[in-house]
Parts: sequence; structure tokens; C-alpha cells
Amino acid sequence: MAMRYIWGTIGFDRKLWTGKPIQDGVELTLVSQDGEMGSPGTLTAKVTYTLVKNGLTILYQETCNKPTVVNLTNHTYFNLSGNDQTDVLGHEVTLHAETFTPIDKTLVPTGEVRRVEGTPFDFLTKHAIGERVGSDYEQIRLAGGYDHNWVQEGQAGTLREAAFVRDPKTGRTLTVETTEPGVQFYSANLLDGAFTGRHGKRYTKHIGVLPGGTALSQLT
Repeated sequence: MAMRYIWGTIGFDRKLWTGKPIQDGVELTLVSQDGEMGSPGTLTAKVTYTLVKNGLTILYQETCNKPTVVNLTNHTYFNLSGNDQTDVLGHEVTLHAETFTPIDKTLVPTGEVRRVEGTPFDFLTKHAIGERVGSDYEQIRLAGGYDHNWVQEGQAGTLREAAFVRDPKTGRTLTVETTEPGVQFYSANLLDGAFTGRHGKRYTKHIGVLPGGTALSQLT
């Protein structure tokens, strides 16, 4: 099956979504017309954000009037220090996965499923991100750090813990749960200071961590 992707200023992140308040959150809706970004059919996407106690839930719903492929997710970075002047290399990560999917030089998975044992990708017990992020391991060199999918243990379709992140300095923790077969862990390798945050801070390499993809996260 041939698929065509067109990247540019018309991406969903550059669109004005229609929002309305709901209980404990907000609901956002966007209609993407037939042919936009190379996709067939008119796609209606709906995303709801709800915050209950310490749990943030993001729910995606999509409908299309023609057969198409869609996989929406968020790209939230977390820095549990609460300080955007410091990196996350001291954050401790646990990933409940005995295998991961290696990538090629374009950062696309090769189709191989590799065991984490004996590699810098073994997070079955906690390790600080900075402990092995500079390793000469070929997968680390290709991505400039971590930017890979870990294959989750347990039955896909059932909600289970996929990742746990802790900042030992503040005690803040992030628990990631998912029903999906994999979880992406990214150590912000490509941030180069081009984006400026609200306090005038330029976001640089390793300033945040992305453990998730299609997952449910709880911050404490």
C-alpha cells in the first residue's frame, strides 16, 4: 500500500480547533477536508482533555467518510524538576519491556524486535536518562539519544503500566499507562534552541522527556 505524507504549515498543530468546555476539561474538534496532507476523505477529529485529581486523560476520536489511516497522539514533554532551566538527565526511568524496535538512519523502525538485555535500552530496573544516553551503542548514535519504541509486556487492549519516571531531587513522579502494544521514549535529542518558551528560555537538547505516545499519564 502506497502512502503519501505532506508536511508543512497545514499540519493539525497549526490549525485552529473549535473548543468547548466539558466536565473537568475541554473538547476540541477539527475538520480536515478531503485531500489535505494527502489523506483521502474528510476527517473529523475530536480530542478531549480531562483533569481529575492528579490524572490527565487525553482521548482521541476520529471519523472519516473514506477509508484512511490515522493515528493521532500528543507530543508533550515533561520536566519533573519544575524548572525549565535544567535538563532531565537526572530523571530515573523504568520501562516494562524486554524488547524494543531498532531504527535506521532515518529514525524509522527496521522491523526487527531486539532484546534490551545487555544494552543501554534495558530499563527493566530504573536508570537515570543521562547514565547511558551518551553511549556509543549504534542505536544511541543513530538517534542522538533515545527515540525508540519499547514493546510492552502483557496483553494489548488491557490498561497496564508501561513507564515510570521519577525526579529524585523533587520526588515528583510520572506514571504512564497504556492499552497499546508499545510506548515511545524520547529524550529530546533534536531540540536545538529554536523554540522559545514562555519565560524566554530556549529549549535545548534533553530539556524534557517524552514517555508515551498513545498512553494515559498520571503526574504526582
